[in-house]
Amino acid sequence: GRGAQRSRHSLSWTLIWKRIVFRRNEFLEAESFRILLPDGILFYICGVLSTMMLRRLCIAVLVVFLAGCGTPHSGKNDGFQVAVLKGPSAISMIKMVDEGFSYQGRQADFRIYNEPDQVKALMIRKQAGIVLLPANMAAVLYNKGVPDYLLAAVPVWGSLYLAGTDTSVHSVDNLRGKTIYLMARGATPDIVFRYILKAHRIDPENDLRLDYTFNGHFELASAVTAGRAPMGVISEPFVSLSSSKNPDIKVLIDLEKEWDRINADSVPMVQTAVMINRNFLEKNRELVKEFFRNYGEAISWLGDHHHEAARLIVKHDIVPNEEVAYESLRRIHIRFAYAREERTKIDRYWQILFTFNPDAVGGRLPDERFYAEIDR
Repeated sequence: GRGAQRSRHSLSWTLIWKRIVFRRNEFLEAESFRILLPDGILFYICGVLSTMMLRRLCIAVLVVFLAGCGTPHSGKNDGFQVAVLKGPSAISMIKMVDEGFSYQGRQADFRIYNEPDQVKALMIRKQAGIVLLPANMAAVLYNKGVPDYLLAAVPVWGSLYLAGTDTSVHSVDNLRGKTIYLMARGATPDIVFRYILKAHRIDPENDLRLDYTFNGHFELASAVTAGRAPMGVISEPFVSLSSSKNPDIKVLIDLEKEWDRINADSVPMVQTAVMINRNFLEKNRELVKEFFRNYGEAISWLGDHHHEAARLIVKHDIVPNEEVAYESLRRIHIRFAYAREERTKIDRYWQILFTFNPDAVGGRLPDERFYAEIDR
């Protein structure tokens, strides 16, 4: 009867709650939960709450979050989200962002985000068809339980610089005893910089100081501009933006040139990954084919239209003025390539990162299934 049914429901709620309480440490360590909810909120939810009302509210919140973890829309007339990071990623795609893209009534919804973690959360929830994010983060997510996104293309091949006001720095060897600011431990700039230091026989832990006080591209670039960080590893367009606000800021070391010198130009610096949701790809192969054809053409257009591209970059609030946008275009190494066609070179890059620090690619090398097969 109804009493038995209520009893069964109460038992179900109790079992679910006990599972959360007694396994809360696993939830706190799980990447998806750490992204969907901030640590403090998650700890509160998974703590020992006293009343049944709060317990049920906790479960309801978690169910709502999990219910959102669906797949990107693939209906015939639905749009699809393209998540782009503010910076080189958005610049590489700026023509498409401005003009839009549609195929047989399917409209791309281009959204520009400030930080990689925002894009990472979308991937975990499967809320975007196509995403652009740092390359090593793409490998980590694939190897750490987010296999629903595959590497489709690489548009940015290195735009990292050591910039600042310390005029005593002319080469990597001048960095001994210095303090260098980086945006996040384990992120691409940190890995690349440490790799270059070790190639010059400089111990990152003992021969200089690496400071991670400023978290994120914007915060670090602002600190360099204001003089709170005398030297920082930042990418374009933030280098040009900082130097436009503070003329004393100079490019001290081109990290891509250092990388190429160390690797004899045989291993490119894979900075940005274009990832595609596996289900979205399988259901929309013609649309995807047309999208990437347009993307390749948009990148080719950039090479001959710096002034017009600079205007679009300002229009879409990537940087505040056209002079900065124009300067950044001269320094960003943008080249469109299908990932599967460049797999040999990209795999060498993963191998270097893995040898340097296995955690940089998620503890193992990405396998062949990581590379999307995009129709040409």
